[in-house]
Amino acid sequence: MELQEASSTKCSDSFQRQERSSVWKSFRRDTSASKAICLLCEASLTYKGGSTTNLHRHLSCKHPSSLPALATPQVKQEQLTGFLRTSNSLQSAKPVSVVRSREITDLLSRWVWLDARPMSIVGDQGLRELLTFVEPGYTIPSRTHLTKLVRKQHQDGVEAVKAMLKDVDNVALTTDIWTSHASQAFATTTAHFIALDGGQWKMKSCVLETVYFPGSHTAVNIAQKLRDVVANFEIKNVVAIVHDQAANAELAGENVLEN
Repeated sequence: MELQEASSTKCSDSFQRQERSSVWKSFRRDTSASKAICLLCEASLTYKGGSTTNLHRHLSCKHPSSLPALATPQVKQEQLTGFLRTSNSLQSAKPVSVVRSREITDLLSRWVWLDARPMSIVGDQGLRELLTFVEPGYTIPSRTHLTKLVRKQHQDGVEAVKAMLKDVDNVALTTDIWTSHASQAFATTTAHFIALDGGQWKMKSCVLETVYFPGSHTAVNIAQKLRDVVANFEIKNVVAIVHDQAANAELAGENVLEN
């Protein structure tokens, strides 16, 4: 008799522990066979010793959408993404004015242009979370729209350099052909000159162009690239061209200076 009571008490305690597990919201017991029946798909699962691991595994594999409701709250350090999401939910996403939205977009495109960031950065989760936290009502521009804005930033920069060079009589150029990690050749040309700035003469340098340079790097081709740069920026007079000691670059520089 005492053994039966002890056994009954032990079984009762086991059931009480099981009842405390939220997993039983999605299962019912078949006590006669020590099995649990899934309320979502009627699958029959074995559980032993009050362990619900098998039941949790079933929900995770077959009914993952039911897991959030069953999750037991835990006290732990909040992750940054959770902090941003929670903080943002506490704020009312007030509409952003057209002027404010344009200012943010212009700064975003300037950042991409100035620091040579990839256009795909507007799709980065981290950037999106940051902008949503700072300005919840702001809509991030698409990659296509950002590309247009960056091209305009570049063209505005070209025009600004042209305006600066317009009043310069003599310009020295440095040029170099280099190879990227993708084994693609590029040619970079930089202008060096003295210009009046704020009432004082100052030495200035501007990277005029970095262009893809496929094909043979002969003196004729290099010289043509340099002439194109001089023409595009309307440079009046090139007084010197600095380059490495490669024979083709030396010959190209002499060709441009002579003409």
